[in-house]
Amino acid sequence: MTTPTPAPQPPPLPLRRTARKYAIQYLFQLDVGEEEFSDRSLQRFWEQAEEMSDRFGPREWRKVQEDVDIMVRGVLQRLEDVDAQITRFLRDWSLDRLAAVDRNILRLSAWELLYSPEKVPPISAINEAVDLAKAFGAEDSSAFINGVLDSIHKSRS
Repeated sequence: MTTPTPAPQPPPLPLRRTARKYAIQYLFQLDVGEEEFSDRSLQRFWEQAEEMSDRFGPREWRKVQEDVDIMVRGVLQRLEDVDAQITRFLRDWSLDRLAAVDRNILRLSAWELLYSPEKVPPISAINEAVDLAKAFGAEDSSAFINGVLDSIHKSRS
């Protein structure tokens, strides 16, 4: 008698996409919470997210955590510039009036377009932001985020 072959597992999301998702969640927590960024608050975030780590091997999980750290620190270090770039392309809106999830998707993605050391292709950063907006934002968030990020990208080209 042969042992049945286990059903194939779906491949994990690409690591960078997973890191973006976690970075958005952590930036959102910082934005709407009372807590400031610190190594300790990031550690608590990872403790809450630990149940997801079993989808990855230890090396991949470390890579996700490292990428999130780079993204979050990058956004926060350049927050004033990032917010100014976003604000340039908001029509009849202010940054603080945006839904927190949209604001933080824009912040991460604008940082990727403008400052990321990884040199993410602009179309990838924009498409990932649109996908995140579809997953976490309101019905019209994806189109709005696409428009703002496309304007930022075109202004830099």
